[in-house]
Formats: sequence, C-alpha cells, structure tokens
Amino acid sequence: MATEIINAPIDENVRSFIEQLFPDATVSFGKEDVVFILTENGIPIGFVHVSQFKGYGVIRGIGVIEKYRGLGHGNQLMAKGLNHLYFERNVPIVILKVRKDNRSAIMFYKDKGFKIVKANTNTLIMARWLC
Repeated sequence: MATEIINAPIDENVRSFIEQLFPDATVSFGKEDVVFILTENGIPIGFVHVSQFKGYGVIRGIGVIEKYRGLGHGNQLMAKGLNHLYFERNVPIVILKVRKDNRSAIMFYKDKGFKIVKANTNTLIMARWLC
C-alpha cells in the first residue's frame, strides 16, 4: 500500500482528524504551525503537528491510527517533523510535552533521542538537541 506524507492545509478536516485520534485534547493552531499528514492510498492515517516558540521547535502532537501502529509510521512522521524544524526553521532544540502515564509515548520519544528535562505533576517536558 502506498503511503505519502503531505503538508496539509490547516483546516477543519485536519482539526477533526487530530481530535479523532486525541478526543480529550484541545486542538489549536498558530499561524506558524505546520501539520504533516501521513496518508495511505489517500486516507489519513497519522499526523505530526510542529511549531516554533521562542527559538525552540515544538512537537505539538503526533499520532497514528491504532490499527496502523507498529509499522514505522510514527518514525516516518517524527523524522518529517524534526527535519522540517531543523532544515526549514533552523531550530537547535525541539521540545514536547507528554503525560507521565503515557509510557509508550515516553519510550517512543526516548528512542528518538528526547530526554526528560522537567517533570510537572502530570506531565513531562522532553527535549532533543538537533545539532
């Protein structure tokens, strides 16, 4: 099956797709945000939402529909987001926030080189240096 990552226009379709993956999340977009959508045969199956804040790159969200997990799609999306932040935005550090109880996400981020830099009550702040 053919997969493709597209730089999606931020609209209600993108918002709806992200909310479908993360129903408890509040989805918002800034004017500098970029969302890449991974499609399989034209059907959205995953996304990565990136932005920039005070000189840092930010992974605002990443997700893959459950039945497509474990196939390397998260790796593809993370690589796309990190490459965009480094090569297009020239940021040296990327940060993200993750719930402390989301062990699979924490392991995924650690595997991608992110380190815990701060622990809050319910969340962790993780960072990866790109250069």
